[in-house]
Amino acid sequence: MTNLDLTLASMFEEFRSLSLTDREVEGAVARAAFALESRRRRRLWMLALAPAVLLVAGASIYVATRPSAETLAVTGIACVDEPTRGGNMSILSAKGKDPVELCAALWRQGVVRVGAHSAPPLVACSGLGVESAVFVYPTDDARICERLGQAALPPGFAEANRRLAGLQALQSDPGALCGATVNQVVGRVRREITRARLDGWSVRATGKPVPDACTGIVIDPGHRQVRVFGPGD
Repeated sequence: MTNLDLTLASMFEEFRSLSLTDREVEGAVARAAFALESRRRRRLWMLALAPAVLLVAGASIYVATRPSAETLAVTGIACVDEPTRGGNMSILSAKGKDPVELCAALWRQGVVRVGAHSAPPLVACSGLGVESAVFVYPTDDARICERLGQAALPPGFAEANRRLAGLQALQSDPGALCGATVNQVVGRVRREITRARLDGWSVRATGKPVPDACTGIVIDPGHRQVRVFGPGD
């Protein structure tokens, strides 16, 4: 068992003690896993993009590893407590809201940095490769993304974020998923795809029914597909 596994196991038991639902516990642990794993992978990513490699194929690496607007809209937002690649992060989902505004609210609540209750200037960047998420840094440096080996948010991010907000809300709504069959959730997803005008997106049921479990959905922007799994009809 790795150090990450041990840390997450400890977190799981701690979250369970807070009278959270199973889904809330799983969500909290998943967000913690993203934060911990992302910090570990930063070092690997920086080594992979050594200057010599960038000189040989910099442009092609950038194109191949930059995530799409739709991918960024569903993979999460990291509110970082300092303008570096080693800062602590508070993780949350966008659900159609502006990343800078969401992180500013967390700063004002004292969540991002203990003792800080005002929001500094903030800049949102796109992670690359294994760090396909939105990172929001406390700085007024307009070139912070470039300095940290990341990129500006791609054109179309705000629109993709808005259009995918309904699917994200459904994904995290136990009231809509628990007690609903796979076919019922597939129908809701189809209606949301139509309502949000998500052209090219599809939905399908996958896997075997899971007894006594809530129906769940996985949003896959890479294939523009939503997969539904859980109790059968």
